[in-house]
Amino acid sequence: MRNSATSLQDAAPADAGSSMSRHGITLRWPERLDEEEALRLIELMNAVIERDPIIGFSSSIDRESGLELMADVDHDVAKGNSHLLLASARDRRLLGMGLLRQSKLPHCRHLVEVQIGFIHPSVRGGGLLEAMFSEIVRKCQTLGAELLMIDVQEGTRSERLWRVFGFRPYGRLEDYAREGQRTHAGIYMYQYVADLAKRLGPDTEHP
Repeated sequence: MRNSATSLQDAAPADAGSSMSRHGITLRWPERLDEEEALRLIELMNAVIERDPIIGFSSSIDRESGLELMADVDHDVAKGNSHLLLASARDRRLLGMGLLRQSKLPHCRHLVEVQIGFIHPSVRGGGLLEAMFSEIVRKCQTLGAELLMIDVQEGTRSERLWRVFGFRPYGRLEDYAREGQRTHAGIYMYQYVADLAKRLGPDTEHP
């Protein structure tokens, strides 16, 4: 699951947190995924896939394949290997998700990878992305992690967006992903959590 930045698109206003509350959007970190919520996650992913090209998904995800994928996510979250962020509407629809993984190596515990992320096309540009990033910053602060890493297909809107949010490239892989006979290059990026917190504002900087 290395499609991290292909779908979290459109910058957000500075008052994202209060905006999310006003619109009844809840951000949370579930410890398990039941089948009902897994199906809502599949629905969210398919809504994104219909609009945006996502490396790793050439077509909509069917129920069986999706539940297998979500079972892997649930296993990693239950074990504490990954941390799942969900954004839910009042009607329980999922509007956003992000998956983090902290390094288990003793000397690399300061590293956290944003493995995958999606925001529903209907709510992009309304502040959800910034609110989710603020929540990710707080989670990193709780985990004692200091450096965020993310990878993305080169030349996409997502790459440009991550640069706007302050992520800087540290490497490029020519054979990042394959689609039939075609290969796509990938860009690997990073940002210190403290720098992202400052960019997002004082409420994020001081939890």
